Amino acid sequence: ELMSFGPSFFTCTYGAGGSTREKTLDIVERIHNDFFIHVAAHLTCVGSTVDELREYLRDAQQRHVDFIVALRGDPPHGEKRFVPKEGGLTYAYQLVELIRSEFPEFGIAVAGYPETHQEAPNRAKDLENLKRKVDAGADIVITQLFYDNDDFYRFRDRCEAIGISVPIVPG
Repeated sequence: ELMSFGPSFFTCTYGAGGSTREKTLDIVERIHNDFFIHVAAHLTCVGSTVDELREYLRDAQQRHVDFIVALRGDPPHGEKRFVPKEGGLTYAYQLVELIRSEFPEFGIAVAGYPETHQEAPNRAKDLENLKRKVDAGADIVITQLFYDNDDFYRFRDRCEAIGISVPIVPG
């Protein structure tokens, strides 16, 4: 039914802490094979070493994933702050760097926050973090949900003002 809207691509997330990663790849592979459309799989740093991230990315390659939505991820349930797994990554920009350097065939999407990320001390710092992800190699920004279109327009203008020139898709 969604194909009747003519989407440009589909993205698929996974459960908290990566609990349904394999299902995500199963879903995007099926969408790709059945509908011949670009697909994006989410990938977070949560609970993974760099080697485990590489393994997921190799699997995604074999399943014809076009884009990776590279995210730090939320702290595991019950945790107040994000702590990387030993041998893992701390920030989304590091995941973007890994993908860009070792898996350059993937397009890379990152998250943007029109209403400011909940952990950011202020909007300026939040935009600095977004620019860091874009400068590391992101091709597109997909925003988090927002409730007021003016928030999106102001966000887009602030992005442009600091030199973020990749497409920004309202999520």
